[in-house]
Amino acid sequence: MEALKTFDVKELLRRQAMLDEKFKDKMGTEEIDPNKIRVAYIDEVGEFIHELKPKWCYWKNNFKEMDKRKTLEELSDCMHFALSLKNNKKGQDFLSETVWSEFLGGAVVLSDKIEENLIQLSNILNLEFLSIWFELVGKILENLDVSQEEFLQIHHEKWLKNMNERTKESY
Repeated sequence: MEALKTFDVKELLRRQAMLDEKFKDKMGTEEIDPNKIRVAYIDEVGEFIHELKPKWCYWKNNFKEMDKRKTLEELSDCMHFALSLKNNKKGQDFLSETVWSEFLGGAVVLSDKIEENLIQLSNILNLEFLSIWFELVGKILENLDVSQEEFLQIHHEKWLKNMNERTKESY
């Protein structure tokens, strides 16, 4: 299995389901509590935002340059939990951007300012609208001048590490 080149949501969900099953086996459980997944997602968004601090922290000017790989690994962790939460809500279809915008009154607006996109990323806790999540992440990648392919390569490497190591060790 190789890295995807673009956001193929169905394939990403399938791969995440494989990983979730391995973690369930490791934990000896049939299901993962969705609230634990939500908290993990919030935690990872915080770690991702922290990695981007040089981009938005206006009161300091002595930051090291952003570690691109570490930053994308944190975004990958966010994606793992977003996909995991969606997989935990069996039988629900993705809603289109139009439905999402109508439902929220157009509350999701993609921005050229990374800090505005990060705020929205942290606010999307109802991940039934995963298509919007991927649009927002696509815009954040654009803000960072990173291609989907580059990000998905890092995500794939992280997925392999999780599949082959973290589901087996005392992680």
